[in-house]
Amino acid sequence: MVNTNKTDDDIFERAKELYENVIKHKLTDDQLGMYIVIDVESGDYVIGTDGLETALALRKRRPSGQIFRMLHGSYTTGSIGYAPPRPGSWSLVE
Repeated sequence: MVNTNKTDDDIFERAKELYENVIKHKLTDDQLGMYIVIDVESGDYVIGTDGLETALALRKRRPSGQIFRMLHGSYTTGSIGYAPPRPGSWSLVE
């Protein structure tokens, strides 16, 4: 069951923990700058070159997951959640 009471800070901290302790050491230097989308509940993740496609791939596997998107090697581009694109919308996260 998904814990929907997590704050944005909780999600960020859990994503950071998973990235640093589980995911980062599995990635190569060639993957620096690629998008990583992490389900903070399960620890499942997807890595890819397109942020939207990567988020959709994880959302397909984990429809009710709480996801965090970032670039490998940087927390500054992190985003929490997912909202389907709408006409005229440029943002993945609402």
